[in-house]
Amino acid sequence: MIGKEIVKEKIAFWSALLFSVEPWAIFQSGFLAAEQIAIPAFLLSVYLFCRYLKSEKSCYLYFASLFLGITTMIRPATLYFILIFTFFAFVAEQKHSIFRSFKTSILTILIFIAILSPWLIRNKIVLSTWQLSSAASNGVLYIESYHLNKYLGKITDEHEFERASLLLGTTDYESMKRAENTKILADYAIKEIKANKAAFVAMHFRNMILFLIKNSYGNIFLDLKISGANIQSKIGASAFKKDVSGLIIIIKDASSGAKILTVLFFFWPIIIIFAIFGIISALKENYRNLLYWFFILWILYFLALSADFHDISRYKLSINAPLIAMAVFGFHKIKTLLYKNKTS
Repeated sequence: MIGKEIVKEKIAFWSALLFSVEPWAIFQSGFLAAEQIAIPAFLLSVYLFCRYLKSEKSCYLYFASLFLGITTMIRPATLYFILIFTFFAFVAEQKHSIFRSFKTSILTILIFIAILSPWLIRNKIVLSTWQLSSAASNGVLYIESYHLNKYLGKITDEHEFERASLLLGTTDYESMKRAENTKILADYAIKEIKANKAAFVAMHFRNMILFLIKNSYGNIFLDLKISGANIQSKIGASAFKKDVSGLIIIIKDASSGAKILTVLFFFWPIIIIFAIFGIISALKENYRNLLYWFFILWILYFLALSADFHDISRYKLSINAPLIAMAVFGFHKIKTLLYKNKTS
């Protein structure tokens, strides 16, 4: 339904099909009643927003803001996505009047806040914080600083919990998530990031690229107790060392399950290549189309926000839709160009 708002129905259909059979999406569907209910709510919000950009009917925008608020209460990572809605609404409404731009943008934010406000007030009373959860923002900052120190070679994987324990003087994980303790962790994290700004930016851009091309399909095999769950990391290590002979031996000696994972290793790199071509083709086709720019900002938002997290596939679910839609669009454009060259 989202795809049909921006590309031909045939492309939208194949995009939806590929979206639905992506291995991690299938695996996570078992958790729909828990965290993954955020994805349908978020996609509904995006669909309504796309309808707004095409029809310019404000009711679609306001309902999009409402469902985004519901999504944010489930997954706080979408909190700042409202700024994208507001920005595009402001631009779209300028053709009518600057007053209408401000009015529509302000109403969009107010609806979003109205959905969140009861929960935020509850958190202030119960948890002594205006955050969506006592650990959400501050906890993320600490994770960022942990990855930074790991990138700089100061710590290893096993030091994450240990460092937090030393800072807080407790080994109780639930206690660490209290507002006053996450504030301590956040202050420490900000200090570390400020002291290593250049390294943090370099690390984050590297992780953004890895976020796009990597997957966590090995975790599925690990949970299902299928052998060869770590073959992708072995392939990555051999490729990094340019050990071609070692790479061939790894693949040759792999189990059947590991060979499937080896094939899946190339799934996202191929999608990203086609998606980049699709985005370039879309902008060449009509660079004034706000829907194309919305898709780009949709991808960049979660890419910038989630690149340093552990479970890549889990957070990539938020951008599977635009990536796959643009990939199928790009594939269609390449096929069309090849056909034209062949006939000419």
